[in-house]
Amino acid sequence: MSFFTTVPSYIKYVYKLTGVLQFSVENTFRSRLWCLPFYIGFLCLATYFNLVSPHQINDIIEYMDYFGNFGNIVYTSTSIVLFCIRSNKIKLLLTKLDNMVLSTVLVTSSRSKRHFNWRGTLLFLCFLVNFSLNPYSKLSALYMMYIWIPEIIYSSDTLFLADILNYFGDKFESINRNLQRQVDAVDLFSIFPLTNPDKIKILEEDDINFNIQRIQELSHFHYELVSTAVKIGEIFGITIVMTLILWFESIIETIYYIIYVTINDEDNTLVNYAYHGSYVMFMFCWLFVLVTSFSDVQNKANATSTYVHDIWNKYALTGKINVKTRHLQLVSTRLLNTKLHFTAMDFFSLDWTLYHMLIAAVTTYVVILIQFHI
Repeated sequence: MSFFTTVPSYIKYVYKLTGVLQFSVENTFRSRLWCLPFYIGFLCLATYFNLVSPHQINDIIEYMDYFGNFGNIVYTSTSIVLFCIRSNKIKLLLTKLDNMVLSTVLVTSSRSKRHFNWRGTLLFLCFLVNFSLNPYSKLSALYMMYIWIPEIIYSSDTLFLADILNYFGDKFESINRNLQRQVDAVDLFSIFPLTNPDKIKILEEDDINFNIQRIQELSHFHYELVSTAVKIGEIFGITIVMTLILWFESIIETIYYIIYVTINDEDNTLVNYAYHGSYVMFMFCWLFVLVTSFSDVQNKANATSTYVHDIWNKYALTGKINVKTRHLQLVSTRLLNTKLHFTAMDFFSLDWTLYHMLIAAVTTYVVILIQFHI
């Protein structure tokens, strides 16, 4: 499977330990067992902190912490089941994508390549900063582990999704490169000015016929690629919605706590601000990774119609419009009507509008909580 060649080995081990990757090239049952110690450890911590040493609920912050705690347990218990169910679906779609590449002779430049995972690096740095400040907080190491396990799981899930979307993005970029070559191609008359014009016209007709056929096949490949990418987004839809619910609760609770200790002069030390501020940075960094992953592949996929327009304009400016070149209008219309658009179970779009919407919602609810406190 070509997807595995684009992901470093140590990243794949992280995905297996957190349960987001439960299939391999060998398709062994052992690949599903890697994550069991991780989830069993979380369930033991959840049992200890909720049954052995329950907390008293006396304040709004403790109410929020209680519901966040309950949400983490539900998410972690549900995610392992969802990861197992979706595993074969993801593998089938990635295998289908490999078969599409092999059956499409024209897309020869679509070779697997490794990217510098700057999204994962940024997310890891934010986590590292918050983790390094943990000894200065009042929370125990076990409780911090209990809090961070769900966030490590959905961070790994998001980075796994980002790797898959990067893989799709490479395919769309390959299509665009093939079309860009036709846009940048030099006219044969300028290359061979001394050649017989009639011979040049015959060569140009052959070249145009080949290019139109090539564009037609690339458009079919683009359509299949868009269809497969949408199915990938649908598979991850449930976990994305669940994660955003947890994210929304956690970010509101943390921001409200920072404002609360500032107003009441309770534990408003610089280290405490740095600890909770780094956590807020981590949460917004996770949202940034999620949005940019979807936005980048959407932009690459939807840019294909622009290149077809450029090829049409090139033929129109040089007066080479005929029955065959007019077929580009049909191809362009089809590409415009098959634009890639991701949604989370049709609740909201997975693009930059989601980022703006969540920031506005967080601001609104924090203001409401402050008004209740006052």
